[in-house]
Amino acid sequence: MDAKVPQKRAGRPSDDQRREVRGRLAAAARELFGSRGFAAVTVREVAQHAGVTPAMVNYYFRGKHGLFLAVLEDLLEEALAGMEAAGESITGPGGIRIYLDRHVALLAENPWVAPLIYREVVLNPDLPSNFVAHFPGRLFGLLRRAVVAAQRRGELDPEPDADFLVISIVASSVFPFLMRPVIETLTAHTVDDAFARQWASHAGRMFYRGAAG
Repeated sequence: MDAKVPQKRAGRPSDDQRREVRGRLAAAARELFGSRGFAAVTVREVAQHAGVTPAMVNYYFRGKHGLFLAVLEDLLEEALAGMEAAGESITGPGGIRIYLDRHVALLAENPWVAPLIYREVVLNPDLPSNFVAHFPGRLFGLLRRAVVAAQRRGELDPEPDADFLVISIVASSVFPFLMRPVIETLTAHTVDDAFARQWASHAGRMFYRGAAG
């Protein structure tokens, strides 16, 4: 009598399998959040789009909010890596315009990001302790170096506080996307890609005129 061949028991997924499933979920969430907005997308829809069960969202991300944070971190890491790669241009002559072009374009391509960062991250008492240092902190540092360099070149007035100027730059980038419903209700403008290009150019002109040395 032949000995029975032991059946291989299903074990835990390998690291490669976990990365693959996690990556599919993140890619699906980014696509759906970008096209329909965070609030309109359900966990079930993300899972279906990724070809997995909804339980996988809880397993890998501990729910929709965790999935949002993971997608946001990936998006910001990608954007910041691009900003840092262009650091020499951003800290060079006219570099604030380069920053504005990049930041405003990112927000226009992902219109759900600015309001979600504000509502789910900035106002969240459980904000991960490393989030501010790792993402806004890096951006703030890059912009501050650009502002200080421009002040030393005489491109910007040396008197204003460099931190105030950085806050002004970030505010001018983000404000239209936080206030999109108000802008689209009270003005003739639609906050889309064309608006973003015009806004980045306008914000650059206003900044340099107001802060010129």
